[in-house]
Amino acid sequence: MLRRLQRFWRVECAVADDNWHGLHAAPLKDGYEPLDWRSADPRAQRVRVRSHTCECERVVYALCRAGGRMFIRRTVRAAGGVEVSETDWFAGVRAERPWGLLLEGFVG
Repeated sequence: MLRRLQRFWRVECAVADDNWHGLHAAPLKDGYEPLDWRSADPRAQRVRVRSHTCECERVVYALCRAGGRMFIRRTVRAAGGVEVSETDWFAGVRAERPWGLLLEGFVG
């Protein structure tokens, strides 16, 4: 499922070098389901990013894996600084479904 979504969401960025940088999430759809975002607490020594959205956006999402569990990390950049939050940590690949729904604009 992840590879299918990556092919689907490849778009060109409007940046100076005109290179593809990352996935672009679709705008939130009417009636979207909000995800439960919590402050990011250091729960693991190593976190591997499996996929992420484009750095050209103000809000960047990352599908992460640590200690056999997966979660989505949200980084919001603003003039006042950076705010990082995360979803619950899911067992195995169960985070890929909300990740796909996030990219399609059904959850946010």
